[in-house]
Amino acid sequence: MGFTMDKRHIGILCALFVEMGVAIAAESNGAVEFTSIDYRTISAAVEACAKAGGGRVIVPSGVHETGPVHMKSNVELHFENGAKLVFTDDRKAYLPAVPVSWNGAEAMNYSPLIYAFGCTNVSVTGRGTLAPRLAYWSSWRDPELPGLNKVKKLQREWAEKGVALAERDMTDVDDSGTRPHLIHFNRCKNVRLDGFSVRGSPFWTIHVFRSSDVRVSNLDVSAWGEDGTVLNNSDGVDIEMSRRVSIENCTFEQADDAVVVKAGRFCDKAFALESCEDLEVRGCTVRKGHVLLGIGSEVTGGIRNILLKDCRVDGDVSRVFYVKTSPVRGGFVSDVTMDGVSAKKVTGDIVAVNTRTYYGMPGEECQGPMFTLTSISNLTVRNVSCEWAKRAVTINGDPDYPIRNVTISDVRADEVFENFIKIENVDGIAVDVAAKKVHPDAHW
Repeated sequence: MGFTMDKRHIGILCALFVEMGVAIAAESNGAVEFTSIDYRTISAAVEACAKAGGGRVIVPSGVHETGPVHMKSNVELHFENGAKLVFTDDRKAYLPAVPVSWNGAEAMNYSPLIYAFGCTNVSVTGRGTLAPRLAYWSSWRDPELPGLNKVKKLQREWAEKGVALAERDMTDVDDSGTRPHLIHFNRCKNVRLDGFSVRGSPFWTIHVFRSSDVRVSNLDVSAWGEDGTVLNNSDGVDIEMSRRVSIENCTFEQADDAVVVKAGRFCDKAFALESCEDLEVRGCTVRKGHVLLGIGSEVTGGIRNILLKDCRVDGDVSRVFYVKTSPVRGGFVSDVTMDGVSAKKVTGDIVAVNTRTYYGMPGEECQGPMFTLTSISNLTVRNVSCEWAKRAVTINGDPDYPIRNVTISDVRADEVFENFIKIENVDGIAVDVAAKKVHPDAHW
């Protein structure tokens, strides 16, 4: 998804950057190559490239310190082999706040490190590395921060009252803990992320929100920073209320879930919810993480037509396949298929569905006398092999709204411990699960 600029465009770009005192050189192929990069330079380069009609901004080999980078339509940010962006952890550099979806609700927050809003034909490519500094953000990883629960309650109030987005500024809340995403693409079309590596993230690593026609491929994503720091809530890639998304040949090493599908945490009077649908995950590897494929727990807009095929877990995960919601989420989950996974160690369940995740926590209380239950149907898991698992299958449907049509076939494990299969409140289920050894009396 590159764009070639003619000589007129190159001239415009050179004039702009000479005026700014930035040394650049135009390559013969029309791309623009930087010889000096800082926060102002990268932002200005993207802006100038967009104004010139679009094109490619090249980050050369070497280490480049930067603040957040805001993408524009028709611009490709391309890393040469060996290029590294080291993102500051100076909180003030990520202000003013920008529109995001944070933890399943729309609000204003610190700028993501790479950010795009309402862009078309936008891409980040090449063999470079994104390496955020995590020292400051690590002080915000405590889930007991006094402002964090306040933010969660505010998010619910904002949604119920239909508060304008500009008035939902989470950065105004002291000790909020609302760390920024590494990459956040919001309301974008025709997006490509290809080839680069990630070493550490303040929060969710890659978040695709209300976007369409997105390809994520050949990425090497690790939640661990180069100094060994790792933060919680560092999912690999979260696809939320988006359509026609492919994730191919990526490697994940996360301190949270690897691939997650979401659709909003609750109804919002200011924003119409959208379903998340038509997602394919193929040929990916998880070195470490909580879940290979996670659905939810934010499902209010609905999730359908999800396929994960031919992936593997080389290290250990808590679960291979996990659908989670709670009685306050509503929405639906339907037509989700996992086909072809090999895993080494699973410290929880190979297959799990939980309809009461997080229920009762701050911001998760039921509103009024009636629960808002999630419709879950047409789940298929097949051709899964595992060397070692604590449990094979745990499905906890809601007695007032049973899960419908679950097929689990050809799921095999060498060894399984504790509660081999536990299934509650499911209408229509076929199970073909086997293990060479089962140790029901193991102590943990």
